[in-house]
Amino acid sequence: MKAEIRKEYHRWVEQCSNAETALYDADVTAELKAMAADEAKIEDAFYRDLAFGTGGLRGVIGAGTNRMNVYTVAKASQGLADYVKKNFAQEDWKIAVSYDSRIKSDRFAQVASGVFAATGIQVWIYPELMPTPCLSYAVRALGCAAGIMVTASHNPSKYNGYKVYGADGCQITTEAAAEILAGIERLDIFNDIQVTEFAAESSSDISYIPAEVYTAFVKEVKKQSVLFGDEIDRNVSIVYSPLNGTGLKPVLRTLKESGFTNITVVAEQEQPDGHFPTCPYPNPEIREAMALGMEYAAKCNADLLLATDPDCDRVGIAVKKTATAAISKGAGNNNADAPALLDAGNKNTDAMAPEGTESTEAASQYVLLSGNETGMLLLDFICSQRIRHGQMPENPVLVKTIVTIDMAERIAKKYGVRTVNVLTGFKFIGEQIGLLEKQGRTEDYILGFEESYGYLSGSYVRDKDAVDASLLICEMFAYYRTRGISLLDRLEELYREFGYCLNTLYSYEEMVEAYETDIASILEGDKYGNNIVSLYNPLNYIGAEDTDDATWVRIVMGASEGDMSMFTSLNLQIAMLNAGIDAEIEWQWNGGHVPSEIFGNSLALYVDQMYGEYVEGAAAIEKAAAETQTTNGTATEATGTDISSWVNYEDITSVSFSLADAVAYRTTGASKAIPGFDVIDYGQEDYVFGNTEQDARHWNTFLLEIFQTYADVLSPLFNQG
Repeated sequence: MKAEIRKEYHRWVEQCSNAETALYDADVTAELKAMAADEAKIEDAFYRDLAFGTGGLRGVIGAGTNRMNVYTVAKASQGLADYVKKNFAQEDWKIAVSYDSRIKSDRFAQVASGVFAATGIQVWIYPELMPTPCLSYAVRALGCAAGIMVTASHNPSKYNGYKVYGADGCQITTEAAAEILAGIERLDIFNDIQVTEFAAESSSDISYIPAEVYTAFVKEVKKQSVLFGDEIDRNVSIVYSPLNGTGLKPVLRTLKESGFTNITVVAEQEQPDGHFPTCPYPNPEIREAMALGMEYAAKCNADLLLATDPDCDRVGIAVKKTATAAISKGAGNNNADAPALLDAGNKNTDAMAPEGTESTEAASQYVLLSGNETGMLLLDFICSQRIRHGQMPENPVLVKTIVTIDMAERIAKKYGVRTVNVLTGFKFIGEQIGLLEKQGRTEDYILGFEESYGYLSGSYVRDKDAVDASLLICEMFAYYRTRGISLLDRLEELYREFGYCLNTLYSYEEMVEAYETDIASILEGDKYGNNIVSLYNPLNYIGAEDTDDATWVRIVMGASEGDMSMFTSLNLQIAMLNAGIDAEIEWQWNGGHVPSEIFGNSLALYVDQMYGEYVEGAAAIEKAAAETQTTNGTATEATGTDISSWVNYEDITSVSFSLADAVAYRTTGASKAIPGFDVIDYGQEDYVFGNTEQDARHWNTFLLEIFQTYADVLSPLFNQG
């Protein structure tokens, strides 16, 4: 372990032990003590600072500079406070604060508020947890310079995060994030932070956001109705799940005030609970997150299922199958007479159910709609209603992300609506609303949506809003139901009119989130308490000898220790190629170089199979002593068994090892890593990343930083190659 990491760890142990300080957290203190003898844990917790970008902070909750805790939150808040004071007039020194149901979200929100107040900034904080769109609304309604939302969206429970919003109610720009980060990096986490105890009721600098602001938000949402007096059956049976998040009160209030009262809430997912006990990955895009709701729907014979993610900015739906619904999952094409929708890659399709899972009654009775499908239905409904009632603006605009289905543009064109395509990320949709606002044309904006289940039909906020979407979906469903049409029927009509198409859910944002989750899971999964991975001198850089050009990535990495290297490198290459980026991964096999193209799909499939079948089984196998590497290579310590014979250099279309080889190898000489393949360790653990020298085992976290930092440049390329 590097001396500076050990030094920083001991500094934290000393500084965090004082229970009299405003930032004292017993959990942090206990975790620091618990990791005292575990160098790997110390190193992972302290080898870097938690990354800050346009999405703010996001990380695993815990002790250390690379974790979400009261100290890292306070440091980021000080950086934001300094930015606000530098860039805004004193009368505008106001920051709005909200938080979700996640573990420590309320504490992090209070810590941030205490920093802002101590710095001389007026704080407006919701008196209870509130959705992300409510934060965006409060920033604008209260004339704040900025806002923060403590949330990690739909990530697993061990994560938390800290989104930062600008005065326009959008997530901050790349330029603002860079300036805030520069300020954060100048701060010492213990000596440069101003903080006061949170006291909203007695402090003049911290005030609760008035109930009138929340009520005004609900009123704005209800104004988005496009029924315009049309009669509908509001007694449709609805099952709703807030997935233990923030949606319960605003969604139910909005729906009930709009006449939808026949609502059953999924009891196990009703109350806020950051542990998400029934739903480890609380993402309505994922079938598993919707499973319990579908069971409720089947028991209640409900017509419609809604589920919002923890910060209530995304919503997923399932509808009951009807005798007339013709939609099926299978092969399709762009011919209007095609028999079915081609839905390859859709995580919600029946075909994508986990292998071995028995088909339940709920799954057979209800169909999950993708974000693209729901968005197209909403677009068509809004446009047809506006035209029929003479409410379509003269120059209507749809704003969608470039990875959102192209069919939406064809639907918009039919209704005379101009489509604006923006980069991936709803902040870019909000940015377009702001541009329309400057031109006095906010009424021209009729809908914005992205394939990842985010929708917004009004200009009252500048982020996706699942409260708004839930109301529109219920009204749309009831409208068609009253006229004897199911949503599946209407969706089939749209496909027949505009053509069947490939409907996928893979976006740059999803790729980054999945990569982030994979890294965290792998790091946490080192059941043997060893170093996670050591790679042979991998050089990672972005740009053609120039970090300003983020369109080319070259990865040179070792075959190294652990199935982690195979898994991440292959998936990385696939992701990069999908992103339209020239990507090359070289594997160092026993001192020789073997381009990854040699392995092709066979190894990719093998690794996928290995993760599904091998790692789980290997967890119970005792680790044997390592054997000395003897063929080629320059290892100076025992690092594993020679597997050069497993690669057939004459026939480079396949790899000749099997699951049996994998298990045999695992039991005869794995080195320092998690269960898997130890090929060779050259003993070189440092590499150069840009101008920074880092331990090689953390190369993938720096690559994640590339994905996050250059998102604006890379995301347009994703799936466009």
